[in-house]
Amino acid sequence: MKKCISIILILVIISTFTSCKNKNDEELYNYSGTIITYMYTPDFMNPLATAYKTNAQVLSMMYSPLFNVKNDLTVEPVVAEKYGFLDSTTLEVTLKSDFTFTDGTVLSASDVIASLDYLKKFKKNMYHGIFDYVESYYKGVGNTITFKLKKGGSSVIPYLDFPIVKGGNKKIGSGPYRYVSRDNDCMIMTANKTSKTQTKTKTIKVKIYAKEKMQNSAFVNNEINVVNSDIYDLAQFSSKKNTNIKEYASDYFTFLGFNNEKITDINIKKAIAYTIDKDDLTSTVLVGHALKTASPFRPNTIYDTTQGLDYKKNTDKAKEFLKRSELVPNDIAFSILVNSETPSKQKTAEYLASTLSESGMNITVTSVNYKTYIQKIKNMEYDMFIGEIQMPHSYDLTFLLKGENLFNYNNELIDEYIDKVNYSSYTSRPEAAKELNKILLNKLPFISLYFRQNMLVTSKEIYGSFDISPENVYYDIINWESKKED
Repeated sequence: MKKCISIILILVIISTFTSCKNKNDEELYNYSGTIITYMYTPDFMNPLATAYKTNAQVLSMMYSPLFNVKNDLTVEPVVAEKYGFLDSTTLEVTLKSDFTFTDGTVLSASDVIASLDYLKKFKKNMYHGIFDYVESYYKGVGNTITFKLKKGGSSVIPYLDFPIVKGGNKKIGSGPYRYVSRDNDCMIMTANKTSKTQTKTKTIKVKIYAKEKMQNSAFVNNEINVVNSDIYDLAQFSSKKNTNIKEYASDYFTFLGFNNEKITDINIKKAIAYTIDKDDLTSTVLVGHALKTASPFRPNTIYDTTQGLDYKKNTDKAKEFLKRSELVPNDIAFSILVNSETPSKQKTAEYLASTLSESGMNITVTSVNYKTYIQKIKNMEYDMFIGEIQMPHSYDLTFLLKGENLFNYNNELIDEYIDKVNYSSYTSRPEAAKELNKILLNKLPFISLYFRQNMLVTSKEIYGSFDISPENVYYDIINWESKKED
């Protein structure tokens, strides 16, 4: 009888403890739902090694970075507690002391060093750009890492978003999700209860496909419920029911480039600038799938300080500047070079040629295949050209305008202000960039046109707040929720 009573008491205690534990779990961890995304047959199961940007973004859900770079290009500390420059080429980052990996060990400066050592081996990895700025790094005093920079200034800060992997090459992280399993077709991750960055969705299923673009048909066939895609693929998704399409500005910047050895008269450049209607170009020709810009800095970011300074279409002013030039309008005969294999750029070139001809200029379009297009640009065999480049994570314009550059343009004042932007503190960069943009708009080494949109497509069962960054669409995965149950 006593034995029976004891067993009953034990069962009651266990039941009470289990019930309390479940209740506490529900209060602390409000996990539910499943997100089904995708990656490609992996070359590496490490976000620091894979050559696929899509894979690196998905795998990064399991790891924490020093900083997150938000869509507006502000940075928020994650593992980093603070940072500061000891001098113009020495950066010190102090880590928080309460980050732990899923195996219970504390994330330390040694793990950051090991992750950088591992990343350094993989030049095709999306995070490898940090080594364009970092010469060396070492563990400093206490829980700090010191970075010696090849070139000084705050341009390195956005590159501190690389995932921190335990020992650099293990499947152990401290992010919102932890690794569960993987076979040839699918990888499973589940919410990491020990993470400092708690999520709301319980499970991430990752379908593994052999080729790129297979994910589009997979979404249409309901195999996955989220896909990141180029705006060029819009037609594949627009007719599908119960779908949300969230467009966001990519880092792909489109411009009208000048042959600055041939077109040297600033009056002609300004006449062209005053003839272009960017609102009409982006809303009608590009059907709203592009974001007009006054500069190479992406709009709706901390650098969005120059849109009001841009040229607006004014035919009278265009004709006034043409009169100031040494040529009469009929003598201004230019061709716009464009890659015929990109329809949106072809339409842009044709639109600009038609618009510029309204001012009396004789403008034609030269459409060539991509190989010929690149060769003509390299040989300076053009008057103007429609170009697109992916802006770097740092928005450092050095590659664009200093030294040997795409536009064959050199100006000491522009060089000086590029350095001012790069050597400003990160929070002061926008103000310095505004001054640089004023100079660019005055000198016009090129005319900024727009940033191409990309899109995140989800089923309606995915909801929440989406701050989509072109660098990593999953960086705010903790704010996504799903009604789909496993």
